[in-house]
Amino acid sequence: MTLNNIKTITNNLDDFIDVPNGIDRLRTAMLSLAASGKLVPQDPKEESAEKFYNKIKIDRKNSEDGATGRKRKIHNFLPLTPEEIPYEIPSSWKWVRLGEIVEFRIGKTPPRKEPQYWSNAKIPWVSIADLNDGGEVISTKENINKLALDKVFGGYIAPKGTLLFSFKLTIGKMSILGVDACHNEAIAAFFPLNDTLRDYLFNILPAVNMTGRTANAIKGKTLNSETIALIEVPLPPLAEQKRIVQKIEELMKQLDDLEIKKQKSDETRTRFARSAMQTLGRGESKIAFENLIEIIRRPEDIKELENALLSLAFSGKLIPQDKKDGTAEELYSQIQIEKIKNGVKHKIKDIIKIKAEEIPFEIPKSWKWVNLLDVYASVASSDKIKTTEIKTEGEWPVIDQGEKFISGYISTVKPIIIDTPVVVFGDHTLNVKLVDFNFVAGADGTKILKPILCDSKWLYFLIKYFKPKSRGYSRHFKYLNEKIIPLSPIAEQKRIVKKVEEIMALINQLRDVIVGSKSQGRGRPKK
Repeated sequence: MTLNNIKTITNNLDDFIDVPNGIDRLRTAMLSLAASGKLVPQDPKEESAEKFYNKIKIDRKNSEDGATGRKRKIHNFLPLTPEEIPYEIPSSWKWVRLGEIVEFRIGKTPPRKEPQYWSNAKIPWVSIADLNDGGEVISTKENINKLALDKVFGGYIAPKGTLLFSFKLTIGKMSILGVDACHNEAIAAFFPLNDTLRDYLFNILPAVNMTGRTANAIKGKTLNSETIALIEVPLPPLAEQKRIVQKIEELMKQLDDLEIKKQKSDETRTRFARSAMQTLGRGESKIAFENLIEIIRRPEDIKELENALLSLAFSGKLIPQDKKDGTAEELYSQIQIEKIKNGVKHKIKDIIKIKAEEIPFEIPKSWKWVNLLDVYASVASSDKIKTTEIKTEGEWPVIDQGEKFISGYISTVKPIIIDTPVVVFGDHTLNVKLVDFNFVAGADGTKILKPILCDSKWLYFLIKYFKPKSRGYSRHFKYLNEKIIPLSPIAEQKRIVKKVEEIMALINQLRDVIVGSKSQGRGRPKK
């Protein structure tokens, strides 16, 4: 991307705002331009980077004590070979290694088993979790005491204004210290010659990590004190560094303002979408669909629309209630009788009574908050299947946790015989599937959930809505077992499913419209 491309985009930000990850992509492109000398023009009157580089070498040579609080180590770095240079930079710039232009110090962690270092602690101690990427560290979750400072850190504390760089676990996170502090061994403190170089590196190193030859090392999490020193950095003249930082800050402010505008725009569209969704629930499909075409502009909006649909469905606002349907309380009693009759048992001891403060939102009076575990029974899977047994053809389809509905076929294992559609839930992948044919369950963690006196499609949509939003939870099935859900009468469940399916069909039409408009250019679809 060139500077002209950036100017074109900035002149058409209202269109670019709807491009997936558009603002983040602009930030990345801007830093890449800055790191290659294309963000601001060069000035031949300014001293070259070579002269600034020589000043750094002289400063190091003449100063015996380093900025890191200990005797300076003089490293003799070999010049970069043509093969090592990642990309072209202006003639007034110079490719250098990070260790040539900054000193750095790796932190430490006082022994955790020795409380004398952690008691009565008031000295900030920075971990990766404390780093505010691209910002300032003004507080820490943990502190150390004077004994730890003297014994572990040799009395050294990084001063306010120090540039911090994470190089283990989370790689490349950067912050500036807003207080004097120590830090752990996953963080390096950088000490450039002056604040201008510090601010330039603070802004430019993320782009170097993404475009330079060392990107593989960083992504591979292999950085250490030696590889940090070898990172290739494009060094501009000192005066140009200052202009680059000023331009980055100026553009970042514009992008931050744009992001706020985008958030407000997204919130407005979501409100309109929910309103249109309610008109769909009242049967005004044609009017709502035309309104949604005007509102929904991005693939991400479709996901929000689906969430809004299920939110309305499971809060009782999608369709009206009917007294003839009975109540969820009556259905709940029937479910308990059915469970006893069929010997349905659960692994947890008792269903925990739902407390008033646990109820997340209001539901109709004819509904009831229950445990999700109340409305289904777990069906035992077939014998464990070996991957080598799954073929492209066979007698029985195999359902597992993957994205594909059917992962293959098998003939050597008998299927689970199902007399009603069941929900298959991936404990690790979070995929939810509705299956209405005989199948074999493969892969550990594939759970088969058979509804008890509830509509199977209703249970499918409900679990899809209430499932964990993150894959960071190690036992999602346990999470679902402990989840409370709104139970509606069975007749209303079927009407909810019918309406959801009707609107989902319209949403899929919208998805086709958006994909078509993206491929053919912006513009209203033909009616």
